[in-house]
Amino acid sequence: MSVMPQQALALANSQLTVTLSRKIAREEFGAASEKSDVINRLFQRLLCRPATSQELTECREFVKEQTEKFRSLTASNESSPETDYSKPSKSPGIHALESLALVLYNHSDFVTVR
Repeated sequence: MSVMPQQALALANSQLTVTLSRKIAREEFGAASEKSDVINRLFQRLLCRPATSQELTECREFVKEQTEKFRSLTASNESSPETDYSKPSKSPGIHALESLALVLYNHSDFVTVR
């Protein structure tokens, strides 16, 4: 079973989903003992399972690319999580993790009822 385009659009454009993505990404960033564990923590929290090795590789690349993109758009490089979830983090790295959390909300494991 796959995610229908209408489901993906509804989740990606939902203020609730966007806000929760930001909140969860910031919480997991703050809770991870090793910053490299944040991706696995997001998978565990949102999909209730660890990421596969292929998923880890793809997500690390996604976070790296998004971090560079957001770094070029902002001057801030702070790494402390903020608590205003209505706006993306000022930190490019945390903003990238927020984007990953939003992507995981559209993962077929999250949307599919089994």
